[in-house]
Amino acid sequence: MEESAKTPTLSKKNIILAALYLANKPLPLDELSKTIKTSVEDAEGHVAELSEDLKSLGFPLKITLFDDPAKLSGSQVKLEVVDDYLAAVSHHSSQIEFGKKAQKILALIAKKKELLQSELKYYFKGDIYDAVDELIGQKLLITEKYKNTKKLKPTKLFFERYKLVE
Repeated sequence: MEESAKTPTLSKKNIILAALYLANKPLPLDELSKTIKTSVEDAEGHVAELSEDLKSLGFPLKITLFDDPAKLSGSQVKLEVVDDYLAAVSHHSSQIEFGKKAQKILALIAKKKELLQSELKYYFKGDIYDAVDELIGQKLLITEKYKNTKKLKPTKLFFERYKLVE
């Protein structure tokens, strides 16, 4: 029996979105261009349009395009959860997602076993409080009142998730 219906034309932006979703990791831009059968420049344009579409529609997802010097394939494209939604949904992921500053803060606190929140300003520029709140929200840090600041410590969940010994 022959198929009488024509195969529908698929949106290149939606193919990129589906590929990023299924991969669940950054994909090289040149690989995505091959997937949608176009040039790297056109693929980058589709990625930019897709990023704007997700943002303008208020989706809790974002597309990040970045250069990864460790990769030989040039630019990488990643599908991520928007920062505002991470604390609410991160417990569903086996791999915790959070911003770079939060990662660095967590690593520093884990290395030192505890750190005063007021001391973070000596290690990091800019706003640190959002990153700390994000880590507390994901139950990776606990706080104790200490004079006019807070003492930050990794939680048992942190040690379990990263398979570390307290």
